Amino acid sequence: MKQALAAIVAQALMILAGLGVSYAQDAKPNATLIQNVNIFDGKNEKLATGMSVLVEGNEITKIAESITAPAGATVIDAGVAR
Repeated sequence: MKQALAAIVAQALMILAGLGVSYAQDAKPNATLIQNVNIFDGKNEKLATGMSVLVEGNEITKIAESITAPAGATVIDAGVAR
């Protein structure tokens, strides 16, 4: 379980690091929707599977089962099996 959690955290950090680079290049905040991810919230032992995460600029603005991508958003399918 710890190895799986470490892999998820590493993947999330790589994605967020990439978002930071693109944010620095653009003057306006951009939106990125990451779909089909597993979420560890730090409160429950069980992962929330098949979730979507919306990042606007450098801030996570929404986490839900289904999120409609804003116009012009980059959409990434993390491909985590449900």
